[in-house]
Order: sequence, then C-alpha cells, then structure tokens
Amino acid sequence: MINLVVALACEAKPLIDYFRLIPRAAAHGPREYVNGDLRLMVTGVGKSRAAACCLQLRASGDDSNRAWLNVGVAGHGALAIGTGVQAHCVRDLETGRVWSIRPIESFPGVAKSVCTVMQPEIEYAGDNVFDMEASGLCESVAAFPGDAVVQFYKVISDNRVSGVAAVTPSVVSELIGAHTQTIAAAVAALAELSARGGAGSGDHRA
Repeated sequence: MINLVVALACEAKPLIDYFRLIPRAAAHGPREYVNGDLRLMVTGVGKSRAAACCLQLRASGDDSNRAWLNVGVAGHGALAIGTGVQAHCVRDLETGRVWSIRPIESFPGVAKSVCTVMQPEIEYAGDNVFDMEASGLCESVAAFPGDAVVQFYKVISDNRVSGVAAVTPSVVSELIGAHTQTIAAAVAALAELSARGGAGSGDHRA
C-alpha cells in the first residue's frame, strides 16, 4: 500500500480525480480515499495531525504502512510559484530535530531542506522550503518497525513576492493539479523502493 498524505481537501481534490480514488467510510480519524494499493488521507493542518494519522494506522494493526508520500503546498523565499521540490532533509524548527531523506532520482523536482513550522512562514529564512506537516510524518513513520519509506513532494505556493494571503483553496488545487503526473511518477518510484525494502529516511539530531 502506498499512503498519500495531504493536509487539505483542496490539495486532495486533484489527486482524488487523477487517481480515481473512492471515499472509504471511517468512524473517526482522517478522511480516506482508496483505489487498489493507493490510499490518500486528508489529515488537517499541522504536524500533530499528520503524526496522529500515522499513529492511528499503527494502533489499528494496519500493516500497510511501509510507503508514505506527503504532498502539499509550501513556501520558499525565492523559488517561483508552482515549482515542485523534493525534500533531502526535514527539520522541525520547534524541536530542532532533523531527518535525512534520500530523494527519488527518477522524477523531477529540485531537492531542498523542508522546515516544519507551527504557523505560516512569512520571513522565508535561508534556502529552505516551509511547511506545517512534514516533521510530524517523519517522527511517526520513524517509529514503525521494519523498513518504512517516506518521501515529500511540495509545490511552492508563496514566496517573498506573493505571500500566503494570495494562497486560496482554488489556487492550491490548481497548483497541485499541475503536478499530478509528476506525483504519479513519485508514487510508482516509491512503490518500487518499498518492494525492495529500501529505507527512505533516517533520524539524526542537529
């Protein structure tokens, strides 16, 4: 099973359409959509909700947790709106914890450091991508037994020229929708990595 994790319904919509995902009823927890071996979960905003999504699967005894791809919009000081990026590391700016990520070489997307923040970023310090979920996913997946593979694909939605105020749900859906084929390539590459048992992340402290 490949687990696609997004924070927002507007991020999910183009992926649900592209992959022809079907809603799966759940008594509680994140909204889920499935098609064969692909599952998408809408967690809500923030690292704690992303973490809770993963931990819920573990607590339920679901063993389909080997491959994870977090997709969403993010900010960067200088990159153009609509640029696709991978993570080569994830840093939690609240705790200082850092996870190294081995980028997937078989699909486009410049590799950048992803910094997880508690509130939308407006300073855009350094050559970093800023999101609000990545570290929560890293922390939870790293706790799973076995060789879990986790990757991140972010689409730049705001920068110093066009800030977060311009990021509306329709803009988000349009940005993610422009990258569906690239995300599909990432899903395929992730499935291959998972089948080989290749680790996609490591845990390091700064």
